[in-house]
Amino acid sequence: MKKSFQRVIATLNLFQGKQSLAIILLAAIFALSACGDDDSSSPSAKGLPAEVTDKAELETYECSMDVIGEKVYVTELEENYECDGEKWFKSYDQAKPSSTSTKSSSSKNPDGSSDSKTADKEGLSSSATGGAASNHDTVDVKIVSSGTCDCSKYKCVTTEFLNQDLLKSGKYGEFLDERDGKVYKTIVIGVGERTQTWMAQNMNFSDSVVKSHCYDKLETNCEKYGALYIYENAKGACPAGWHLPSSGEYEILSENAGGHNGLKSQYEWEKSQLDRFGFSALPAGFYKESAYKDNGDETRLWTSSLHPKRDHWVQQCDTYRLSDVDMWSGIQSWFVDESYSVRCIKDVSEKNPADTIVIKGYEGSYGTLKDERDGKEYKTVKIGPREWMAENLDYDTLNASSTSYGGKYYTANQARAVCPQGWHLPYMSEWDSLVAYVDRNRENISIASALKSTDGWNYHPDIEPGRDVFGFSGTPSGYISGTFRSGELNGNGTSGWLWARDILGSRDAQYIFKLEDADSEYEGFVDYATQIPVRCIKNLHSDYEYGTLIDARDGKKYNTTKIGDQNWMAENLDYAYLESNEEKDSLSFCLQNEPDSCAKYGRLYAYETIMDSSVRLCPSGWHIPNYTEWNQLFSYIKDDIPQQAVFCPNGLMLRSEDGWKADENGLNFYGFSILPSGYLSHDYYINGVAYLAYASDSKYKAGYLNFNYNASRFLYEFPTATSRNFAAYGIRCVQDE
Repeated sequence: MKKSFQRVIATLNLFQGKQSLAIILLAAIFALSACGDDDSSSPSAKGLPAEVTDKAELETYECSMDVIGEKVYVTELEENYECDGEKWFKSYDQAKPSSTSTKSSSSKNPDGSSDSKTADKEGLSSSATGGAASNHDTVDVKIVSSGTCDCSKYKCVTTEFLNQDLLKSGKYGEFLDERDGKVYKTIVIGVGERTQTWMAQNMNFSDSVVKSHCYDKLETNCEKYGALYIYENAKGACPAGWHLPSSGEYEILSENAGGHNGLKSQYEWEKSQLDRFGFSALPAGFYKESAYKDNGDETRLWTSSLHPKRDHWVQQCDTYRLSDVDMWSGIQSWFVDESYSVRCIKDVSEKNPADTIVIKGYEGSYGTLKDERDGKEYKTVKIGPREWMAENLDYDTLNASSTSYGGKYYTANQARAVCPQGWHLPYMSEWDSLVAYVDRNRENISIASALKSTDGWNYHPDIEPGRDVFGFSGTPSGYISGTFRSGELNGNGTSGWLWARDILGSRDAQYIFKLEDADSEYEGFVDYATQIPVRCIKNLHSDYEYGTLIDARDGKKYNTTKIGDQNWMAENLDYAYLESNEEKDSLSFCLQNEPDSCAKYGRLYAYETIMDSSVRLCPSGWHIPNYTEWNQLFSYIKDDIPQQAVFCPNGLMLRSEDGWKADENGLNFYGFSILPSGYLSHDYYINGVAYLAYASDSKYKAGYLNFNYNASRFLYEFPTATSRNFAAYGIRCVQDE
């Protein structure tokens, strides 16, 4: 203000005795003091650029008493020009403005209008490299009483569509945007920590950097509804001291207003609205797919909540949508190259309450997991008795969606087979065990807060921030709904969904572990097409050591594994009883009559061979297990891992981690390594399944075990002589006691 005052005094000295001129100038001083920054003397505060290209462009800006003493640098002449109240003259002060000063638009028209107000190619695609969606903590935003600014001197945005009762009662404030001289009404909504100060009208700003355009290319629509911006330009649309709101800030606004409808203007909407809080949103419409759409029906307001870049389509960002159709209102994501409106929110003068909390986070140590498939390394953390990945999986399957918070999104079928060897997709029982352990060991914080990462989550005054006490570092990566190439990212910043392995009902849905902003239910389920991140948990007993068995009869070598008190072969038997050539051995067979199958899966043995006590199939010191010995194995697993007992009947913990269909691989907790060795039935070979025979003293109690993924039961007896005579199965041997 001091510099402005000095300029006015100097001018008065030039025009001594002209009392009326002094009165006009003093009135201008007081208007400036009430409507803007008292210390501001920049040309941009008067609607002038700091630089223009040439003298002709300078002349497009009016030199009047409003801008007396202001200087503009003419690039072509490399000189400053100053306004004397009537015309531009070469200034005595030739100091070049700083590089951060505002430059004029090169598309300025002679009448002073900007081509950026049209929906031309430049206006729709230019990047706002000079703008940012960050808070300006040091800026003192001056909001004055409504009606303070003189609309004959400043460009007051129309108040026709505001809440007229609130306007008359003085509830609105007003703010001068010094960049272009526009005056916007402001409104305070909420109480206590939830108080927010909003502009009550949409932004209508553009310059050489921040491009915008008007609905239907009509300037009158910009004056009424505000301008439309692509996301990059929206980031720079708000003046200093204000910012583009986050999704979380719009959610607080909606909660403060008791819903979306209370934020709509009383005018222009098809359904009458109350506009109880003075937010006065108009159905401004938008621009997408090369067309202006839905003016009079809805508005979409940009947020700063940008979604992670995805490989297959344009990046998305959240918007706050208000529609005549109530169910369509709320936070929704759209593509960043589409054009929507901007409403600004005032920066908080004090630090965000979440920033004042001292959050130490996890102070323990991490392990390391190296995925041998692609060489990527992940942090791991031990929480209670189990070891978890402390980051989302980022393994690139054929159709995995792109990275968010360091991990990819997977469908249910992809997720079941995507974990590295020695690790698996957790079951809900394992998620439950994690939650139970955290619940027992947390101190005065919610379970959700204890598991959430310390950053990345949207701030909300009613929800605890992430403390990451146990090092799990749960991220708000959200989920993708819809199909692979046309899905929509939801919950980014507010929810962290992770797959569980459990299938719901008839396999049309699968369970998930939900980590939300709120300390709410953790269990949910979604359909298979939903794409969700993955956290893997380390297999129990994944550090087992194999023994070795050499069959003296043919020199073949087998791995063995100790499970409880029993010592088992970890591979199916591959011993040709009659001849080494399978075509001559009528009592055992290779799957599909292919010798290589015997080397991989072992041989299939006919029922009569299994039950013939005179035939010694297993190596010396080993035998075919009977029904009791198989049950001893299952009982040991049930006692060893009680939380997993429910999964024993389908052989999950005994199946190999690979070799099955992608979503049918097992956990192989004990190195038992069952493969889909198939079986022979009535001269037909059946692939992709695993049936192992068991023996008994009574041939009527002999049978087979079903280790298949979708087995409805586990132990079977051979029911009839016919089925016995035309069946052949694999064999596992157990060591004699």
